[in-house]
Amino acid sequence: MKRAMDIALSALALLVLGPVLAATALAVAIDSGLPVLFRQVRVGRHGQTFGMFKFRSMVRDAAAIGPFNTAAKDPRITRVGRFIRRTSLDELPQLLNVLRGEMSLVGPRPDVPLQRSLYSDADWALRCSVRPGITGLAQALLRSEGTEDDRRALDLRYVREQSLWLDLKILAWTLGRLTGRGATEMCGIFGYWDRERRALAPEALATMARSLVHRGPDDQGIHHQPLRGVAVGNRRLSIIDIAGGHQPFMSDDGRIAIVQNGEIFNFVELADELRAQGVRLDTHSDTEVLLRLYEREGLAFVHRLNGMFAIAIDDAREDALLLVRDRIGVKPLYVAEQGGLWLFASEIKAILQALPAQPWIDLEAIHHYLSFNYIPAPWTVWQGIRHVMPGCWMKFTRQGVEQGRWWDLSVQRETEVPFEDWSREFLQILDDATRIRLRADVPWGAFLSGGVDSSTIVALMARHVQQPVRTFCIGFADPRFDESAYAAQAAQRFGCAHTSEVAELNMLDRWPQVLHHLDQPHGDASFMPTLRVSELAARHVKVVLTGDGGDELFAGYEKYAEYFARPDAFTQDDAGFQRSYFDAISLFTPQAKQALYRPEVAARLRDIDSFDTAARPWFAQCAHFDRVNQALYLDMQLLLSGNNLVKPDRMGMAVSIEARTPFLDWRMMEFAFRSPGHTKLSAADGDKKHWYKRAVTPLIGEDLAYRRKQMFTVPVGEWFRRESHGWLRQVLAGSVLVQELFAPAEVERMLVQHREGSANYTRKLRALAAVALWDAQR
Repeated sequence: MKRAMDIALSALALLVLGPVLAATALAVAIDSGLPVLFRQVRVGRHGQTFGMFKFRSMVRDAAAIGPFNTAAKDPRITRVGRFIRRTSLDELPQLLNVLRGEMSLVGPRPDVPLQRSLYSDADWALRCSVRPGITGLAQALLRSEGTEDDRRALDLRYVREQSLWLDLKILAWTLGRLTGRGATEMCGIFGYWDRERRALAPEALATMARSLVHRGPDDQGIHHQPLRGVAVGNRRLSIIDIAGGHQPFMSDDGRIAIVQNGEIFNFVELADELRAQGVRLDTHSDTEVLLRLYEREGLAFVHRLNGMFAIAIDDAREDALLLVRDRIGVKPLYVAEQGGLWLFASEIKAILQALPAQPWIDLEAIHHYLSFNYIPAPWTVWQGIRHVMPGCWMKFTRQGVEQGRWWDLSVQRETEVPFEDWSREFLQILDDATRIRLRADVPWGAFLSGGVDSSTIVALMARHVQQPVRTFCIGFADPRFDESAYAAQAAQRFGCAHTSEVAELNMLDRWPQVLHHLDQPHGDASFMPTLRVSELAARHVKVVLTGDGGDELFAGYEKYAEYFARPDAFTQDDAGFQRSYFDAISLFTPQAKQALYRPEVAARLRDIDSFDTAARPWFAQCAHFDRVNQALYLDMQLLLSGNNLVKPDRMGMAVSIEARTPFLDWRMMEFAFRSPGHTKLSAADGDKKHWYKRAVTPLIGEDLAYRRKQMFTVPVGEWFRRESHGWLRQVLAGSVLVQELFAPAEVERMLVQHREGSANYTRKLRALAAVALWDAQR
């Protein structure tokens, strides 16, 4: 039966792939001359040797250069050779060997005679008991990654377990790899670590990869070590070194594999340092720079990086998996564990694809959500799925899991300096942070609202480029929310190529799409217009710079001015201040949450205080800061990573564009928390971004620097009162989770009073609607 399948499928493949074979032969001849085929002596069934056909992928004098591990960067391989190896076109002539009876479609790959010494007599006899194959278990699971020991073990495993069904599975896995739907051709990352060395099925890894395709539509790659129970994978959005940036990057000995989601903005300077030290770099990719730094410095390499990143490193030398996240959590990274299997990914949906059992909803996370309007890290909506925290690392070994913090903003100390010195340093840092974030091999632009943050970034961008900066804005028919006139004014001032569109009157139909990309409830309505402006930008560019982070660093939100205008804001003790500030920014008070819950839910959550659990630990770290900086530090740790950085990342990645945030350069963050609170919030008049606005006025003009701040949002509350009230009721009533968690009478009270106008429950109803819409998708 197997032989009949070999003959039929090989003949059909030769017939169908005839044009591909001819084109490949021509490409090899043009690239490196004749001959286009070569025959290599290999060992076949019963130990008999035969000549195995291949398209030539190496230079003609390859033997003189010497042997290389197939996982390494082999200098003998030609330009066309790299392509036909990556796509496995070099193996197609072996269909002739199959028809001649020397090989099978599936089997252990044929060894050269010299490899006989690597086997025991029994293992060699077992291996030679079947015909060798064009593809096999090792090729389906490993491709060019892995050690020779891994390959031999998988070849022997195939012989022991061979069946027609296994052959069909191996052919399907191999086809998946070749078409980009399988495991080795993948700016999201994913993978796993199993302490007991159990292999995750290739189809599970392929499913994880497919769930992240929106983050990286350009390329895919997986390094899988099934015998060690570890894999690291990447879906890539090509920004830097489009041709040479394929991930994973492998060390020369094939023992280290690295993938990353994000960008290292100082990679040019780091690459120059490495070359000066004699390190060979084969590409212009920032990921290769990470690999070479890790080889030389170990985990300490991360302190050298200026960027936004989530990194995974499989280090077979230590038999360990290392995960590292950037300083403030610009790029996401989640982990989950079940039964000794650890999964990691850039988005929760990828983890859910591969978990052995569906996790339970985390009621404590929902409890915190009702305080913050988002779920604060490290919690997620699912039990057992957690964030790798910003500025932290996790290391998985056979002994267990280690974790630590590699960057800590709270170590800064406030220092008084004259305004002139402050302004000079502020502008120098922000200018350089903007300059290095313009490094890309694809079109880039900026979001421009005409506010002080985005206007400052665009003004600095214009300093460093010859062509007009591409800027993007969406406007609204409602003048209370429309900033398009200010954006046009700023664009004209800085000579931008500006694109603006008026958004639809009601954006609620976009909410389910938003929540699909968020993977958990978020009550913030500004995700919807952020997705809209991201869609606009994605028609023209792949990278945008944004002004995110300026409000949290320099007290730009109205809530700061409102709270610190209170008579007791600076007179109460630290504990009183911290509790009262938390209460002031909370969505639902503890009492309101208890009233909202059904009695059985209220009883389960009564003893969980969101302040004690989620906020107090952060306040404890920054008690040496003044009151303003304590409030800002809390938002840096919770609001940014939990909501405000999720917004540009997920909404940008939803349409495959990358958002970069110059304000969140580590130098600017440390500078901001060396700046006393009075430089940010004026004690005299409550002026927000006090010294910041003074510093940028010569750059952007007084009208843009001091114009009244508008929130980038949409009038959801009015939609809930009028045309969308029925829709809201239907959404809430149709959610099983909402019905299970929340008291119907309390929800009804809020709906009625909001519609009548006797109370404004916009934010609270938004939060409940987000739970319901998310629930409908899970």
